[in-house]
Amino acid sequence: YGLLAARAPRVAAALPAAPRPATVFDGEEHEPNDVPSQANPLPLPPGPDGRPAGGLAEIRGHVGAKINDTTGDVDIFRVEVPATEGPRVLVAEWRGERPGEGIRGLDVALTLNRERAAADARTTAPLVASVHRGGPGKPERLVAAVEPGVYYLAVREHHSDATGPVEKPTDWYVLGVRLVEPQPGEELEPNDGPDRSASRFVRY
Repeated sequence: YGLLAARAPRVAAALPAAPRPATVFDGEEHEPNDVPSQANPLPLPPGPDGRPAGGLAEIRGHVGAKINDTTGDVDIFRVEVPATEGPRVLVAEWRGERPGEGIRGLDVALTLNRERAAADARTTAPLVASVHRGGPGKPERLVAAVEPGVYYLAVREHHSDATGPVEKPTDWYVLGVRLVEPQPGEELEPNDGPDRSASRFVRY
């Protein structure tokens, strides 16, 4: 599939979901990807000046079938943050196909979790940041301080108990992720250490 995607991306994109490995990045989200072990890779490209992970990574996807009657679709992406010369902030922006807009009738939350070190036997993924400010039909934006390591960025359908999960399998969303230098006075999401509080853990 990797060779086909490199030489004929349109043909590769037209393949049904089964032959497309979730571990290959082709610019589109692929199910199943609702747990970290099945997360789609979202590689950060070099920047215009050649700096590693200095560019914008974008991926398109759908908030599709609900997981069950009370839990909506979750799309998880694996982001590797390399060592950099100074501190970095991860900026994740979710929107519909039109810049500045969301998807009509759809409400999402963004969460960022950090993978534990390989020598750590614990199975929890500490929560770095969570944001839910936009509301139905609105875009969403997460900004969080990060360190070198592996992170899991999730797009989570959000709904009230009265309505139940919302499915939008034909509406595309765009998720953009980039690393930037922190700006003076910039508001960041909480970046608690992994052992600050047990309540900060998200178990998948």
